[in-house]
Amino acid sequence: TAYLQDMQAHFEIEDTLIAHALAPYRASHSDVASVLDTLDGQHQQLYKLIDETERSQKPIDKEVTAAQVQALGTLLYDHIRFEERELYPMVEKYLTEAELDAVYAASPDSIKRADENR
Repeated sequence: TAYLQDMQAHFEIEDTLIAHALAPYRASHSDVASVLDTLDGQHQQLYKLIDETERSQKPIDKEVTAAQVQALGTLLYDHIRFEERELYPMVEKYLTEAELDAVYAASPDSIKRADENR
């Protein structure tokens, strides 16, 4: 479904642009290594749950269970809090203006600049 595809596109931006730009700092900055490990672990959990949710809807008339929705909601809540509190402040600390611009350009609706009010 569309919301699952939107989430996967958002994760792809984090996995490619953000993680790639932070990777050079992994060895020399333990805080970066920790954030990248958390990001990877959360994405693996979310991809697994998204895949399970999509498979549970086949055949098409089969419904997603309340437990699946609750698990996905909990994981997404935790991931969003992690992004706000740890990932994005680190991104703004370590990435160059050009790298930041690439992230913002790739995700106009899901990753915003610190000074944006949307």
